[in-house]
Amino acid sequence: NVPVVEGRTLVIIDVSGSMQSSISGWNNKGSASKVRCVDVAALFSAAIVRKNHAATVLPVDTKVHTWFRPEPRNTVMTEANRLAKYGGGGTALGVAFQHANKRRMKVDHVVIISDQESWADRHWDYISNQYREGTMLMHEWEALRSYNPGVKLVCIDIQPGVTHQTLEGRPEILHVAGWNDSVFKVVASFLGGDTGSWVETIERIDLASN
Repeated sequence: NVPVVEGRTLVIIDVSGSMQSSISGWNNKGSASKVRCVDVAALFSAAIVRKNHAATVLPVDTKVHTWFRPEPRNTVMTEANRLAKYGGGGTALGVAFQHANKRRMKVDHVVIISDQESWADRHWDYISNQYREGTMLMHEWEALRSYNPGVKLVCIDIQPGVTHQTLEGRPEILHVAGWNDSVFKVVASFLGGDTGSWVETIERIDLASN
C-alpha cells in the first residue's frame, strides 16, 4: 500500500533515546502500546526505500549517522532493532539539514519521522556558534530551499505534543500528528501536489477504510 513518490526523497529518522518509548506515550501506564516510536520510523523508512529507489535515509540524534544503510529486504523489526542501537540521549534534528546543506544535496522532498523533542539544537546555530531566533531546523530549511526550489517538507510527529520545530501555515510544510496507515496516503497526496483540504483528505481516507 506504500505509494511511489516521484523525485528524490530525504528521510530523516530520529533515533534519540525518547524514540524507544511507546507510540501511545508515557501517560498510559498499564495500557501503553508495545509498538515503539522507532518501530514506526523503521516501518516508514523501510517501506519508502523499498518503493522509492531515489530515497536517502539519515538517522540522527545529536549527530548524523551517515554509515547507516537501509536494507529493504529486512523485516520491519530487524530494521527497527538496527536503528534502536544508535539510541542517542539527545535530539538535534537540525544537524541533518546542516549535513545536507554542507553537501548541497539535491532533494525534492524531505520527511522527518520523530517525536519532535529536538531540544539540543532549538536555538543554537553551529555555523556561527551563537544563539539565534527560531529553530536551527528552520534556518537550515531555508538554506536548503535556496538551492532546491519547490522542495517540500513533511514533519511526522509520532507523539504529538505542545512543541514542534517548524512554522505552521507554510504551504511547503505539512505537519502530521500521530500515526496510522493513512499517513502514507496523506504524505503521498501532499508530495504529489494536492493542495486541497487535509481535513477532507483524511475524512475521505477514513470513509474508505470503513
